Amino acid sequence: MSIRMDQIQPIIDREYDYLMTQHPHWSLTKGDQDLELVAHALRVLLHMKTTPQHLSEYLALVDCQHADGGWGKMSSNKESAAWVTAFCALMLI
Repeated sequence: MSIRMDQIQPIIDREYDYLMTQHPHWSLTKGDQDLELVAHALRVLLHMKTTPQHLSEYLALVDCQHADGGWGKMSSNKESAAWVTAFCALMLI
């Protein structure tokens, strides 16, 4: 049995809609956030090809990047964390 894209796209669309209802809980434009969660949300935006509509989210990620090139676990953290830095950097490539 194989699954066709037309069978799963409605599920993907519903999940995207749900993610957008949770926007205040992951958006850097709304305040201090867990950057691992933010990176997951930004990956969904990339997958859904909605980055132009959400440019402010990516710019906010750039704004909380540290002078050493990294990011902390929380957007307000002053120390960079390797795992979070790798994940955040992937969202900007």
